[in-house]
Amino acid sequence: MAVLGGGPYSYFRYELHLAALKALTVYDEISQEFATTFGRRYEPVEAYRSEDAELVFVMLGSFASKAKDAVDRLRQAGWSIGLLRPRLFRPFPVDALRRLLAGKRVSP
Repeated sequence: MAVLGGGPYSYFRYELHLAALKALTVYDEISQEFATTFGRRYEPVEAYRSEDAELVFVMLGSFASKAKDAVDRLRQAGWSIGLLRPRLFRPFPVDALRRLLAGKRVSP
C-alpha cells in the first residue's frame, strides 16, 4: 500500500479479484489440455468415496490425505462417509462444492 496508496491499491485488489474469478474457466481449459496430454484429469474438487455418502468431510491440503485413511476405516466400521478436497483455494470452487454436497446430511 505504501507504493500505490489507498485508492490505486483498492483498485488493484479489485482487478486481482476479477482475474481470480476467471481462473476457474482457465483451470477447466488447462485441465482438459493436461488430460489430453497425460491421460488423467484433476477436478477443482477431489471427491473420494462421497457418491453414496451421507456424511462428508471437507478438508484442504495434507489433512485430506490422512482423511482418506479415516474414510476407509469408517467405511469398514459401517459409516456412510466420504471426503471432498478442494484443490483450489482462490478462487474457491463454491459451485462444485455445492453440487457435490447436495443431498448430504448436515451434522451440528
